Amino acid sequence: MLLNITDILLWTGNNPNQKNIHDAQLILSAGHLFKCGINSEKSDNNVTVVTALCIQTSHMKEKPHEINAKISKAGKIIAIACSCKAGLGEMCKHAVATLFYCYRKGDDLEIFSCTDLKCSWRTAHTNALKKYDPAPITDHPCFSKSKGDKFSQNLNKSSSSNTLVDDVSSEDDSDSNSIIADDNITVMKKSNSSKKSNEGPKYLLQNPTPEQYTLMFEKIKQGLPESAFTKHLLGRHEPIVVDKNSTPSISDEEKAIISAIFLNQRTELMEDIKNTKVNYKQECCKNTMKDYYEDFEAICANTKLNYADWHKARRFRITGSVCYKLYTYTKNKKPDWKKQAKELFDPSSFTSEYTEYGKKTEAEARSLFIEKVKKTVVETGLVISKQNPWLAYSPDGIILTDGVPSALLEIKCPFKGKSKGIIETV
Repeated sequence: MLLNITDILLWTGNNPNQKNIHDAQLILSAGHLFKCGINSEKSDNNVTVVTALCIQTSHMKEKPHEINAKISKAGKIIAIACSCKAGLGEMCKHAVATLFYCYRKGDDLEIFSCTDLKCSWRTAHTNALKKYDPAPITDHPCFSKSKGDKFSQNLNKSSSSNTLVDDVSSEDDSDSNSIIADDNITVMKKSNSSKKSNEGPKYLLQNPTPEQYTLMFEKIKQGLPESAFTKHLLGRHEPIVVDKNSTPSISDEEKAIISAIFLNQRTELMEDIKNTKVNYKQECCKNTMKDYYEDFEAICANTKLNYADWHKARRFRITGSVCYKLYTYTKNKKPDWKKQAKELFDPSSFTSEYTEYGKKTEAEARSLFIEKVKKTVVETGLVISKQNPWLAYSPDGIILTDGVPSALLEIKCPFKGKSKGIIETV
């Protein structure tokens, strides 16, 4: 046997209830891991390399994720990597699904070469996606054969007329799934080109007026109150009432600390940067620089309370999370600053189990730090440089000494630390 379940659980954190294990089982049940086997070209006498392909959950028709796992002959997991965004952490759901698949197959794993994989993955991918092909509504289980026949018969009765008459639904008025019709809704006559009942609609609305649209919506709401369409029109829950008294606010003590931060912010380095001459390529750049000068203390307070304000305030500024990336990019021999600027000022949203883990454990890490060092640590919103307001930083904490900011606290919560010791994590 290539792997045993104990080694898999130890590798993933020894907690069968964690999300990546749960999602991995769903991947296997859905058949999304459509290719998995021993890569003969990458394996040797000491290490077995397993390569797998998995359908992307959110982009099913695009190129699948590729997973590569190195397993020793003794059955120990050496390393595993996935091409997904979370794959570098070695414990994404696709990686765990691959390990489970290896355990299930045991010695019956398929053996293939890199060439075999390149030649066959498209066919295997297409076959795996066949069950997601759209089907006609008449093939749906809830649209029974008897209803389909009755619907066709009623349509044939009214084919000599230009209107859908009430007898289409008269026999099924008590059924919430019955066809709803009205004399005031005009339709086209039956198409002579349709020979089979599943070739498409035989009756189409002919330029309905706004009044007819309103009538149709009312009929649907009355006849199908539990349908997704009705719930979409009316809403799926009662209006949410926000208690204005529960709105968070900044205390006077916190305001005093924020004032102290900006009072002690000025440095010679920031002054040198401020005095650096910049040639603006466009007038809009110059205007944007002027707009940077705002009430920095108010922004710092508001962005602590409101995520939307924080996101807006930092958008066109260089922040601590990207400054080093930009610094190293200046050494790029073939820079594309237009693309870099778009990624900086219009970034796409990103989240993963690693970032979520960091959010969940940051507060605990801060509390433990305060307990150990016996220092006062305050949390703030976005801190903007008064001398260079295009620079900003969102500290995880500011350490105070005698009420004056003396150091910044930067918190890192590696995902590996969830299941491994400090030495292995660092």
